[in-house]
Amino acid sequence: MITPETIQRVRDAARIEEVVGDFVRLRRRGANLIGLCPFHNEKSPSFSVSPAKGIFKCFGCGKAGDSLGFLMEVDQLTYPEAVRKLAERYSIDIEERQQSPEEQEQAQVKETLFQINEAVANWFQAQLWETEEGQIAALSYFRERGFTDETIRAFRLGYAPKSWNNLGDYAKEKGYKEEYLQTLGLISKSERKTDVFRERVMFPILGTSGRVLGFGGRYLIKKENSPKYINSPESEIYLKREVLYGLFQGKQRIIKEDECYLVEGYTDVISLFQAGVENVVSSSGTSLTSEQIRLIRRFTKKVTLLYDGDAAGINASFRGIDMLLEEGMEVRVVLFPDGDDPDSFARKTDTEALKTFLNHQAQNFLAFKANILMAEAANDPLKKAEVLRQMADSLALIRDNFSRITLIQDCAQRMEVPEEMLVSEINRRIRKRISERNQPEPEQPEAGEAIEDEGTPALNLPEPAQSHKEIQREAAQLGLIRLAVLYGDRILHFSEGEEPFSISALTYIIDELAKDEIQLPSPLAQSFLETLDILDQEERWSEIQAVLIGHEKPEVQHKVLDFLQSPYHLSQYWEERHNIITDREDTLLKKTLAHSLITVKMNVLIDRADAHRERLKVLQEEQRAAGPEKLEEFQHQFFEILVEIAKIQKLVQRFATELSRVIIR
Repeated sequence: MITPETIQRVRDAARIEEVVGDFVRLRRRGANLIGLCPFHNEKSPSFSVSPAKGIFKCFGCGKAGDSLGFLMEVDQLTYPEAVRKLAERYSIDIEERQQSPEEQEQAQVKETLFQINEAVANWFQAQLWETEEGQIAALSYFRERGFTDETIRAFRLGYAPKSWNNLGDYAKEKGYKEEYLQTLGLISKSERKTDVFRERVMFPILGTSGRVLGFGGRYLIKKENSPKYINSPESEIYLKREVLYGLFQGKQRIIKEDECYLVEGYTDVISLFQAGVENVVSSSGTSLTSEQIRLIRRFTKKVTLLYDGDAAGINASFRGIDMLLEEGMEVRVVLFPDGDDPDSFARKTDTEALKTFLNHQAQNFLAFKANILMAEAANDPLKKAEVLRQMADSLALIRDNFSRITLIQDCAQRMEVPEEMLVSEINRRIRKRISERNQPEPEQPEAGEAIEDEGTPALNLPEPAQSHKEIQREAAQLGLIRLAVLYGDRILHFSEGEEPFSISALTYIIDELAKDEIQLPSPLAQSFLETLDILDQEERWSEIQAVLIGHEKPEVQHKVLDFLQSPYHLSQYWEERHNIITDREDTLLKKTLAHSLITVKMNVLIDRADAHRERLKVLQEEQRAAGPEKLEEFQHQFFEILVEIAKIQKLVQRFATELSRVIIR
């Protein structure tokens, strides 16, 4: 594990304008730099970089972060991978905490497997380009398919010769253990330990960071009882359900276009990529998994499925594709003309015509599904009823209400059924899911007891919308947090009482909330407050912004970046209208802090009084049910609650008075 000290050194050394500048052309605007966002398509620059604060923010798509966050987003790296990449760039030695022997062994084995796959991928490439057999058998095959040399190298395509032990002999020379080669599916587990991939063109399967996870091999000459494709088995570094072929090569274009094309095979990906449609991936013959969908969703929520016109195959995939809807994806479909698949169509179509075809032919998946099912049902009423149920199943998975309403109207029209009937079926399914969701959780198994996993993806229903009052109150709490983040290290000078005193703005906020035992109801605001409290206790006021930018909770990171970066310049007239500090911050800070604190306190106390009143009603009901003889037992509780309500009302009245006329000397 990388030590916190190393991470901090990396943060301190990394210059945001240099890191972003590798991917975005930046130009200066005032104190900041601007450019076209690398995460979404735009013509006018809305992407801003602040060298002074060390952060970036796109005011178009909302993405924001520091140097590490930018690398994680643009290259889809894990946090440790981003730290290592920046450390290498700025020549910083990585210090790691001592791992246990088991952890060290596991990490070493995993790294060895990666190294073997990388060496083997290079060997397959050498067989393709540097041997007569490879050039005659495999290179000519790739070129006949229309692949250019540039494309062949970009996808690291290779060749496995027909000899039984070429790879095995090469691996032995390199000193690789046979057990590792067998684990990776490169040599067989039989006594002869022969090469698994022989006389096949090779497709290395890369992870999002470009490391070789496994291989797919296609035969050149069809042989009896030999499958067309064979693939590496799953291993510690290769889990098929979590991998998409072509994602490493296409991820930048997916982000830029905000769309991902999903196809079936390796050559579909390569042909489309070469034809100029680079935002394409493949599940490589496996059924689409929830892990693969979530992987796509890291780059975009828009998926377009490309089919070769086989209606039977499309029909069979309907259930799996519903998973895309359940994950909140926007799904479209393109159907190629009969006799064509993405590979063949891309090879005979120029780039402009191909992109035009994909844009014009794409249709909403649910409308497409309704058309196919209704055509199959013809005039059979029972089949029509089944189609209605299937469409309701899919529509019930869509989370966005507006999208669902629009699709319901379209599907009802296509299916020639009343909207109310379709809505009724959908609501029945949603109610059932809510009911299942609210069922008591099953008893937890005892330690060591096996847990059976049905494999059914959980439905993530949207949370109930906040009321207007809740939105206002959360805004007030976050407004107070904003002041703490922006001005927490400022020293305030007070002349109250006998002796003047000075205190940091952060300490002032923490003390004022603690004095009245105020806990912020907003989970996001409370997360901020807990971190700020720790910083206050350790007197690390100057580190507030740096610590929060690197917070473990993404929602905290995003919010603090909103606090720090604004696309607008504030007018002096906003002070009175919006309670925002402008150029006269030093003189207004105490007044604004006091105003914000009183507002938050009042809201919390009013809610607390309401909760006491509700408790009082419950006790009264319980007392009535218990009868007059139990009245005396309840009277003490009644009295305590009434006293608390009276105390709160007195405080609220005082705060209301102060709120109308905040005076700080």
